[in-house]
Amino acid sequence: ITKGLRNKMSTLKGTVKWFNGKKGFGFIEMAIIEEAKRAVEVLHAQPFMGRKMIVSGAKSLGETGSTHE
Repeated sequence: ITKGLRNKMSTLKGTVKWFNGKKGFGFIEMAIIEEAKRAVEVLHAQPFMGRKMIVSGAKSLGETGSTHE
């Protein structure tokens, strides 16, 4: 992690709910929607572990288009 990326990440407030280091996938829960939006803006496309991060907001179950209830 670069020093600049570490500084950007340190200002964000979230709780790591799940992370798979081998696949490079994780889920971080943000308490405040503005913080979540800021995390997407700050971290998306930043280099991390030799690849560019893809950061996006999760959709609630109602937004998936699933017909299962």
